[in-house]
Amino acid sequence: IERINHMTPGRNEFSSTMRIDIPDDIVLDADEKSSLTSKLKTLAAATDSSEKNVSSDFDSKYDELLQNIYDAALITDLSGKIIESNIRASQFFNYSPEELGELNILSLIANAEDTLIRFICESLSDQRYVLVQAFCKRKNQTVFPVEIAVNMLHIPDSQLCFFIRDITARQKAEDALRESELKFRTIFENSTDGISVRQYSFGKTVTSRLMDCNKAYVAMSGRTLKELHTENSADFIQLIQPATPEKVRECIERMQPYEGTFSWIRPDKKENVIDYKAVPIQIGNRIYVYSIDRDVTKQKHAEEAIRKAEKQEAMLASVGAACHHLGQPATVLLTNLTLLQSGHLDAESAAGPCLQAAERIADILHKLNAVDEYKTVPYAQGRSGDTSQNRILDI
Repeated sequence: IERINHMTPGRNEFSSTMRIDIPDDIVLDADEKSSLTSKLKTLAAATDSSEKNVSSDFDSKYDELLQNIYDAALITDLSGKIIESNIRASQFFNYSPEELGELNILSLIANAEDTLIRFICESLSDQRYVLVQAFCKRKNQTVFPVEIAVNMLHIPDSQLCFFIRDITARQKAEDALRESELKFRTIFENSTDGISVRQYSFGKTVTSRLMDCNKAYVAMSGRTLKELHTENSADFIQLIQPATPEKVRECIERMQPYEGTFSWIRPDKKENVIDYKAVPIQIGNRIYVYSIDRDVTKQKHAEEAIRKAEKQEAMLASVGAACHHLGQPATVLLTNLTLLQSGHLDAESAAGPCLQAAERIADILHKLNAVDEYKTVPYAQGRSGDTSQNRILDI
């Protein structure tokens, strides 16, 4: 007696065939034949029952798997006629299982043509699955974006299995991401400030490798984009504030935003002063620095011009103030000397006021020489008590 197992075509299950060989030289009496016949019938019945249980168990698991798949699942023949569907498909398309059974898969895909099924079948002849991105139509004719994975099944006839996933949320997220990237690139490329992303590494020397930058950053550097990408950016700049690479390194290692001033060492020797604000970012084991640089050279020149003008104004005001402060002792000297010369005042009487006036002049000149801060005070009130135009140097 031999049990022969073989695969049932189109199904992942084994069935059994019983073969019994009885040699010719064995002679059985009536009781033995009856007993053997009974045993064979019992064995055959058990085998049939086992095969039915296996088939029933397979169908049960198949149905459970089909109904519990997250995606909508539609099984069609090779023309696209829907044979079977799961609960998710009814939820997606708002059709009942019976209504879906009357449709062709092409009626659920917006703008689908008959050639789509032929293309899928041809592709599946040498591929395990085909991916299709499209829009599907609900019963009320509203559409939604989907991703469709199609497989070829053999159970036992060739059939197509469509797994349909609603990607509305994913598409919204992707659209929002693309919009955000577009806004960022628009600002990035059109900003008048230099914007850069650099990767830093610290060893014996600081290495700064440019990852991305905008046109304004390239223009500030006075170099080509290729030079900036291939060479150490740290070699092209001279730090002004903070003045040492160690302070920059400390901020980056602590992942703290920092700011300062530097100047590009330009090949054309053009003067430039750059104010920057930088933010370190760690991605994995790598440290990047996002920096916004602003050329303040013209601003510095304007500030310097204002300082020079203010200095000149202070000097002129100081001269005027000096004349005011020296006026009184000079008047005393002049008056006493005139009286002395005309004989109306003797030398002894004139000596005291003249000496005091001379000492006052010497004291004023000493204070003027030591002035390091331009500070004025009112000395006379104009009309309505206005003293804004009547001020002298406070010494």
